[in-house]
Amino acid sequence: MANVKQTDILTGSIPRQLLAFFLPIWFGTLFQQLYNTADTLIVGNFVGTRALAAVGATGAFVNLLVGLFVGLCSGVGVVVSQSFGARDYDGVDRQVHTALVFSVVIGAVLTLAGLVTAQPMMRLMGTPDEILDASTLYLRIYFLGMIPQILYNTGTYILRAIGDSKRPLYFLIAASLVNIVLDVVFIAVLGWGVAGAAIATVVSQVASALLTLRCVIGSEGMPWHVSLDKMRMEPGILEAICTIGIPAAAQSAMYNLSNMVIQSCMNSFGTDTIAAWGVYGKIDFVFWMTINSLGIAITTFVGQNFGARQYDRVRSGVRVCMAMAAGLTLLVSVSFYFGAEPLFRVFTQDNNVVAVAVLVAGLFVSQYLLLSNRIERAERDRTLCYVTSQESKGVFTLPDGTSVWLNGNSRLTLSEQFDGTQRRVKLEGEGFFDVSRNPERPFIVEIGRRQIEVLGTAFDVKSYAH
Repeated sequence: MANVKQTDILTGSIPRQLLAFFLPIWFGTLFQQLYNTADTLIVGNFVGTRALAAVGATGAFVNLLVGLFVGLCSGVGVVVSQSFGARDYDGVDRQVHTALVFSVVIGAVLTLAGLVTAQPMMRLMGTPDEILDASTLYLRIYFLGMIPQILYNTGTYILRAIGDSKRPLYFLIAASLVNIVLDVVFIAVLGWGVAGAAIATVVSQVASALLTLRCVIGSEGMPWHVSLDKMRMEPGILEAICTIGIPAAAQSAMYNLSNMVIQSCMNSFGTDTIAAWGVYGKIDFVFWMTINSLGIAITTFVGQNFGARQYDRVRSGVRVCMAMAAGLTLLVSVSFYFGAEPLFRVFTQDNNVVAVAVLVAGLFVSQYLLLSNRIERAERDRTLCYVTSQESKGVFTLPDGTSVWLNGNSRLTLSEQFDGTQRRVKLEGEGFFDVSRNPERPFIVEIGRRQIEVLGTAFDVKSYAH
């Protein structure tokens, strides 16, 4: 089964394969968002505006920490997909074990961070006193589910990296249904308010993690065999994951930190505005999950084809994905602009809250097309940013046809727009480059503070480094 999926990505129709891979991820992200959306919808309709504002006020801080670990998990997906595309199954096995251990460690750190900083962060963001206690309670309960939430995300990135985007969707559908049912029971029947919403979310996260781990650990025919004696973090693999994941996490952090500043400004306008901003965030997420799902799809597609050295297919896949992003963004923008009020009334019947939310939507929807282009380029560049002698056995070919031999534990980093016209790399260590397939264009190697520009056919960087 694994080999069939890999062959599809490496040889099938590019638009069809991207769409087939994108749709399960999109629906999976939709159901994942239903965790908080169900909380917002049921709290807003059964408890009231203050409770709705309390849940909405936590969104920016939750998204900050969640974005950090999702960014790190994306590093797992890129590294595994490249090894899988190169048929390095021993490497995949070691990467999976390292990723699982790393997930537990990061989950424990984020749980502690969330519990300790919940109330100080809400105060720092200017949360009104009338909803401060409820917001803090929601956050503290929510962060008890960090470890299962990260394990779920790591597991889904591993499965998607080998071409399986359907089972993560099934697991999320099941977990989302659990969350919705428990929201109704805990909030509408038992009257537990925001605490009930948070507890329902944590239980559903545990359910999704258990289903995913059962698949990752117990699946036959996969290029790994999970066992306790192999559960360790290998420094080289962890470094490779972080090389990809940390920039992605930082990108997410910058976005979410700006949202926290915006949230603190919104908090100064009172409960109605806080509630409206929270409701708008649930609708706005449809755009972000659409573009990010395309980003995950192209990351896996590029990763496997890059590992298999099919560089023309990599470039074609990026162009197709950019066109898909533009079309979907236009569809989402038009739908949101003309359907804003009925969408917001699903969450609340408060006219003041709806009026503010419609105003916010009108201001932000016009920016979607520009943002989609930048996000897709960032996802593409992230899959091409590094190669190492450890991962590639020391010999590989760059997208422009240049052959490279790396010595020891050397690392080569490509420029963001590396192609046949702009050929710039950064080398840490020693390497030999053969540029005979494209000798007429300059090939620039940065090593330390020096830049080496070569117009010949071959050169040894070691001799230039001293």
